[in-house]
Amino acid sequence: MRREPSVRESPCRESRTLEIDDGNLYLFMVAARARPSAVLLLNAGPGQDAGGSMATATTTGLVSVGSGDARNDRSAGTEAVPPSPPTNRYVPEIAGLRTIALLLVASFHIWLGRVSGGVDIFLFIGAYLMTRSLADRAEAGNLTRPITYIVRKFARLLPAALAAIVLTVVAVLIFIAPHSWSTLFDQALASGTYWMNFWLQGEAVDYYAANRHESSFFQHFWSLSLQGQVFVLWPFVHLLCEWIARKTGIRPRSLLLGVFAVVSIASFSWALHLTSVSPEFAYFDLPARLWEFALGSVLALVIPWLRFPGHIRRIMTSIGLIGAVLCGFVMPVDAAYPGWPAMWPVFCAVLVIAAADAPRSTTQRPDPILGSRILQRIGGYTYALYLTHWPILILYANLVGGDTPSAIDGLVLLLISAALAVVITHAVERPVTRWMSREQPMQKRRLPRLGKRTLAVFTVGAVLATGIGVGGEEGLKRMQMSALDAIWLTDVSDRGPQANPNEEFDALVPADMVVETPPDIRGDWCPLDKWWGGLACLEDGADVQSGAADRRIVVIGNSHAMMYTGMLWETMQQHPSWHIRAYGSPGCIAPGPDSTPTEQCAKMWETAIEFVTETQPDLLVIVGTVSRVGDTDLLHNDTASPYKDTVLGDHVPTVAHVTQQTTTEVVVIRDTPRFPTAPYFCAVEHGHDAEECIFKVPEDPDALPQFITQIEEAGGVWVDVNGAVCPDGTCRPTLGGIVTYLDDNHLTATMSRSLAQVFADQVHPHISWWPASVWSKF
Repeated sequence: MRREPSVRESPCRESRTLEIDDGNLYLFMVAARARPSAVLLLNAGPGQDAGGSMATATTTGLVSVGSGDARNDRSAGTEAVPPSPPTNRYVPEIAGLRTIALLLVASFHIWLGRVSGGVDIFLFIGAYLMTRSLADRAEAGNLTRPITYIVRKFARLLPAALAAIVLTVVAVLIFIAPHSWSTLFDQALASGTYWMNFWLQGEAVDYYAANRHESSFFQHFWSLSLQGQVFVLWPFVHLLCEWIARKTGIRPRSLLLGVFAVVSIASFSWALHLTSVSPEFAYFDLPARLWEFALGSVLALVIPWLRFPGHIRRIMTSIGLIGAVLCGFVMPVDAAYPGWPAMWPVFCAVLVIAAADAPRSTTQRPDPILGSRILQRIGGYTYALYLTHWPILILYANLVGGDTPSAIDGLVLLLISAALAVVITHAVERPVTRWMSREQPMQKRRLPRLGKRTLAVFTVGAVLATGIGVGGEEGLKRMQMSALDAIWLTDVSDRGPQANPNEEFDALVPADMVVETPPDIRGDWCPLDKWWGGLACLEDGADVQSGAADRRIVVIGNSHAMMYTGMLWETMQQHPSWHIRAYGSPGCIAPGPDSTPTEQCAKMWETAIEFVTETQPDLLVIVGTVSRVGDTDLLHNDTASPYKDTVLGDHVPTVAHVTQQTTTEVVVIRDTPRFPTAPYFCAVEHGHDAEECIFKVPEDPDALPQFITQIEEAGGVWVDVNGAVCPDGTCRPTLGGIVTYLDDNHLTATMSRSLAQVFADQVHPHISWWPASVWSKF
């Protein structure tokens, strides 16, 4: 019977130690047999560092993997110790499964646009390999060194990741319009420092969304960030359990098993809850994903106890492999990951790994598929392929259009991604790994066992990861501020509605880089003499306290009310003695008596109306309708038709109260139309004259004339600027050299400013002090 070969460190000569993870061990041993005097360390894909199993190698090519029995002889505690296999050995089936998982992820991303389950598999594998290594070392009497482990781990991960990040940033700056750069460097920073999953949660990103051209170029870093966070957390958990084991005499493996079992149950329970209330948030959530890592650790801890006959192993491997491939096809597109559906790929990984790595009495050939030479070879590039395939796909979606490539286009994208992966692997990842391997760790007992080269790679990587994000963001902000200053200095008296229809403009305003900048009033925060309750209270103009302001204007409402401050600000620039204050909160329309607005929204309206009543400004501006996509406006006296979850408040009594109880004039302005998509961004993709980017204004509601009459009878002034925004009832992406909308429902600040004369034409006949002509030429 052929025995599995073991390799031991030579006792006859001093050896120089290198640390090799599981993903590299097989390739190391192959290279050692071919050329013992010069071993080349190769990396093995996205899970390469998910293990962290350490083997000891010498410059003569000898590898000490030890025996399970020798380790157990030195383990803590008095419990019966199960025989354990040499857990640092390379397992071809694990590498093959990891390769298939990555290929599934890339293929499903490119052609199918749905979850494959592959990510869940290599999250599970990562924790399995890590705990297999650390637990084995602990039972050999070696405490886990978290700092050493973390620094080495990220020193191996960062070079390839940073190369991909830099290439992605360069590609975006070259090929993608500047309006898409706003969060580019924030995302680069989040990716390079491993908290991209939190960034995606903060931006309320929906992983299941089909519109690829709007997806983040760094979205795929969510799973790498989760792994990075576990790489930091898990070693400390191991160290704590090992320390307790030494103090109590409990075997480390048993203690770790209990801890990770509890983590698995608690995390999975949280995942079930979170996926039921917020599946988009749950997808990227670390606590909801910990159970996948913890189950991997549980399997690593119980693997020495498992025994399977050869035919059972083959059945388990076949079921696990087939199940892993079919998972993405069978599961619904909107399956609630990481809840019950994620159990499928995780269970498949359990079957394959348990069959491959459980102790056996005889040597068995690797599985013909998972252990095949082609999968092992591809495995050396899977980490880099994971890094490159997603940015290539999103770049394609932005440049070519469409969310799902054809079969041929998808194959080309995959080949381009693979070519870049090969370049990153051979030009960055492997050279850095080789360079780090040729060093001697510091031997002082209480210091992290790190060499200067590893520390150098980690330090440079951390500095570059931070510098790319922070430095790039600072440079982008300077460019944006320069563009914004240019916007506010732009003369709009001959643009927008005032422009000659036959005139052609050299450049659109606002510039593409800042077209999405919200049109808030330019000014300072309101004094905190009284809590104003909203998310924004800004004011600008002459000083009120000193009495320098001879006209005072107040605006109250949601983001659409803030949108209109641009035309008020434009008029105020011609009248330096005016002052404007704006109370605004996104989505905070005036609530009705039967509505249940947020406490902040209700308090804002209460505080703002109280401020108007007490201070009696010259003018109050509020929005009197709520526009809807493809439907008539809702009026602020229609309490029977709520907008979303808010019953609209009746503005007629509000107008009557202010005009009758104070000297304040009230302007009620109609809301601007909303569209199913942003006209400007549609024009960037399809052209400014494309039919799908030009929208018709919905019909007026039947009750609108009566509502206007009620507002006017209450003492208010009705203003409707939509005829100027959408001439002849047609709304276009641009008008008179100005970008009309910054998204699908908000005017740009420049467009709002250009409406100053339109506003004056409707207000001056009713409010004599408002200027008839905003600009001197009129």
